[in-house]
Amino acid sequence: MTASGVPLAGQIPVRPLGTQPTEVNVGQRLRGNRAGGVQKLRDAWRCRAGRRRALARQLRQTAACSAPPSRFDRLTVPVLLNRVSGMRAEMITLASALEHTEDASPVTVAIVDRLLHDGTSPLYDERAPELQLASALAAAQRSLTASPEDLAAEQ
Repeated sequence: MTASGVPLAGQIPVRPLGTQPTEVNVGQRLRGNRAGGVQKLRDAWRCRAGRRRALARQLRQTAACSAPPSRFDRLTVPVLLNRVSGMRAEMITLASALEHTEDASPVTVAIVDRLLHDGTSPLYDERAPELQLASALAAAQRSLTASPEDLAAEQ
């Protein structure tokens, strides 16, 4: 250790006995800032590039549906073909934009995820109004191109 108290390379700094470390561990930091820190981590995890590419691929596959699934496709839930055919261009445009953007909004990812994976979404549920699909796709496209300040102003 040098005279100024700075450790030399390869030396481990020694703390005097009876003193507490000044650094707080990660768990305490997250608990102290639960609303901000954890939410930022979740948003970053939801918006990662692989997840966006997967959602874009699923959106394209859904838009490509033109015939009902065969009776042997037991694991698929049939989409409402009349709704998909009317919104096919918007779905493909959104998929392309979602795939090629660097910083997707968590709002966009949540909207697309809900459209594709929620059984009550207007893609699958006949009771949902047809206009709901158009408005959801428009909201996802808007939130993809909007700045974070614009999104905060809307809420």
